[in-house]
Amino acid sequence: MTVSVKAPTSTTGSIQLNGSDVLTIESDRSVDIDSGTLYVDATNNRVGIGTSSPGTKFHVSDTSTNTVKSRTQASTGYVDIGMGGNSGVFDTSASDGIRLRLSGNDAVAIDASSNFKFNSGYGSVANAYACRAWVNFNGTGTVAIRDSGNVSSITDSGVGDYRVNFSTAMPDTDYAVVGSCQGISGSDIVDFGSFGYGGSPTVTPTTSQVAVGAFAYSGAGVDTAYVSVAVFR
Repeated sequence: MTVSVKAPTSTTGSIQLNGSDVLTIESDRSVDIDSGTLYVDATNNRVGIGTSSPGTKFHVSDTSTNTVKSRTQASTGYVDIGMGGNSGVFDTSASDGIRLRLSGNDAVAIDASSNFKFNSGYGSVANAYACRAWVNFNGTGTVAIRDSGNVSSITDSGVGDYRVNFSTAMPDTDYAVVGSCQGISGSDIVDFGSFGYGGSPTVTPTTSQVAVGAFAYSGAGVDTAYVSVAVFR
């Protein structure tokens, strides 16, 4: 094994092992170790691994199959992490938002308008509309919540008449409400209603609460042991 220092020229200087450069210092003070395995770009203040032309402050590149390559640029918040020759597995930029790709196709995305999207049999990514509040409660006796999300309390407003109060208010009142309730002995049909129910006046929804109810075929309200409510927006 022979280690030698190659006399610097007007442009470069290097350290050699068995006659091959292992470290090169270029005229602009950039440092190249093992032909791009590690490269320090002194002109642009960048570091590259696997590339001698780093495009961002820290740029990792490997085009081999099933290996990781990545780039990041702090000034624009840009991050790109990819596998092999794919266009990127995780990608974020100011114009495209954030994307998670599988086999080169978008699987999950958050677009520039902060819409969450995913591909779950749609054929392409589509907006996902989340449940903004849900609750499972006992509507008999003293109303009791079994479990919930974004629901602070249930107000008992009468027989089979309840108000679901949100912990965090909805952005508007254009939400959709779905629910179900358990049947009770002596009522041939017990149904779920929202915004008021059979025979009662309509209760206008607000951003902080929504009225739901359980009622029999006759239209009369009934208390029931299981009421489940979900709110989508």
